[in-house]
Amino acid sequence: MEQSLFISQQEIEQVNKLNTININVGVLGHIDSGKTSLVKTLSKITSTASLDKNPQSQERGITLDLGFSAFYTRNPNEQGKYFQFTLVDCPGHASLIKTIIGGAQIIDMMFLVIDVTKGIQTQTAECLVIGEILADKLIVVLNKIDLATEEVINKQKKIISNVLSKTKFGNQVSLVPVSAVQAIGIEDLLGILLHNITIPNRQAQLNKGLLFMIDHCFQIKGQGTVTTGTIIQGSMKPNDEVFFPMLNLNKKIKSLQMFKKPVQIGEPGDRIAALFTNLDAKEIERGIVCQPGIVSLLENIVIDFKKISYYKGQLKSQNKFHITSGHLTVMGQLKLIIRPKNLQLEINSEGEYLEDYEDYIKLQEKYNLYGVLQLEKPLIASMNSLVIGSKLDTDLEANICRIAFYGNILFSYTAQQIFQQNFLRVFRKKTKNGKVEKVIDNYTLLIKDLFKKETNIANYIGKLIVIKQGNIQGKIDSAFGKSGKVKVFVESGTNQDMGNSDVVMIYKKYLFHK
Repeated sequence: MEQSLFISQQEIEQVNKLNTININVGVLGHIDSGKTSLVKTLSKITSTASLDKNPQSQERGITLDLGFSAFYTRNPNEQGKYFQFTLVDCPGHASLIKTIIGGAQIIDMMFLVIDVTKGIQTQTAECLVIGEILADKLIVVLNKIDLATEEVINKQKKIISNVLSKTKFGNQVSLVPVSAVQAIGIEDLLGILLHNITIPNRQAQLNKGLLFMIDHCFQIKGQGTVTTGTIIQGSMKPNDEVFFPMLNLNKKIKSLQMFKKPVQIGEPGDRIAALFTNLDAKEIERGIVCQPGIVSLLENIVIDFKKISYYKGQLKSQNKFHITSGHLTVMGQLKLIIRPKNLQLEINSEGEYLEDYEDYIKLQEKYNLYGVLQLEKPLIASMNSLVIGSKLDTDLEANICRIAFYGNILFSYTAQQIFQQNFLRVFRKKTKNGKVEKVIDNYTLLIKDLFKKETNIANYIGKLIVIKQGNIQGKIDSAFGKSGKVKVFVESGTNQDMGNSDVVMIYKKYLFHK
């Protein structure tokens, strides 16, 4: 008889932080696809948060919050070494997409659970979008095969494979038929999981300042307050002093655990429970614990902007979206800007305002696209944090993708900074039309109808002028009297044929972020 890939309870006792690599696996899918049943079948160690305490959740057997649990396997490549798979059970209900996005940002790979009797549903598609943004490896779990015929299973395999072929995962995705409630196909799933593992390289994140994403917080009478979460970067040890930015409070760590086992250090990717004293659990639901200075309260942010291909709604400057980073979501207004690909967007540079994403499609070969997000409430995040923009107020009955865009934070600014002359300057390209009144000499034209007589011409000295006849360029040299007429210098020379020619002035109008 073939040996199980699960390890015995006795062998689990030998597992420790030194001989084990932790892999965070997101479990996502449409509501009632059987995610939680799959997690229960796989899990050998259940964390404090894995069994949702919400009465509705218990009554219906669905997940209304993030759940965490773990199981272990031997590392087939190293004797005496193990894998700990931390399962992040994300809720499937449409109204809880914020929770799903927050939970998915801590995963290394993903199970997309699909009810084989129903196929791809609305939230299945949204979970696939999240997977494309956040996961490098995807395994599709075709659940409830005990309720489907072989013909139905094969049909769904073809449909799902066709959908996946159009994503970044292409044809590299394994589709594994299982029945979670009857534990059919679970060993096959584990085998494919082990075959698809890529060991996360966490060394670069270890050398950074601590960033610990909290997803649950609760009180233990007589001991203190426990915060559970995942370390994104840096490390934490008992007696370390850490910062709660949402409370503006420094606290010392009393002790650490990983799935009920005491540990002396938590590192990137680890699922950690940290115990604190004199901390009110009611003040913390989700958020961040960090080294001071790692995160900031960000009023406005600039991101490298990437559109979600499945999003069919409007994507225009001035539109408002729900902006999520980690477990935090705030409202924000979008401004789209572009900059030539050979020029990096920086704090003291400038970008051209774009009205509509559709305008970018014909420019994308030469320009990069950025999003300027003016936030209604400050967002607690660090530079380079992932940001996801969604339309969460969309009708839940509408069969559409609500996730619109994503990107990483490049830099932030305050409302006061935007008025500084050397700060990010956003402009619109504008044009004014006029006519050549006469040719003054071999290099000078007199132009009329560009300006009103009260216009301050000094603001336009040096602006580009295009003489439409011959498509010749010139620059405004000076005002001519007080009538609004101007002299234009033409370096390539003038000719009498230019008389009465139409001209156009092209200039930049700079905008403030109000």
